[in-house]
Amino acid sequence: MLVGRPYMFGLGAYGEAGVESVIDILRVELYSTMALAGCRTIDDIDSTVTIRETPLREVRDMKTFSPIT
Repeated sequence: MLVGRPYMFGLGAYGEAGVESVIDILRVELYSTMALAGCRTIDDIDSTVTIRETPLREVRDMKTFSPIT
C-alpha cells in the first residue's frame, strides 16, 4: 500500500495536525474495510479476504464483452 503521498500533502497543508488527520482517515478506512471483510483483527486478514485481480482488469482482458441489458 502506497501511503507516503497523503502524509506529505497533510504536512504541507496543515503541518503536524494535517499528518494526524491523515493517520486518522487511514485508520478509519482500514477498520471499515476490515469490518466489511469480516475481520476483527489484523491477524484475521489472510489470502481469503484479498484479491489479486480487479474485476475491471478481468473485463478489460476479455476478447468480447456484452453488457447485461
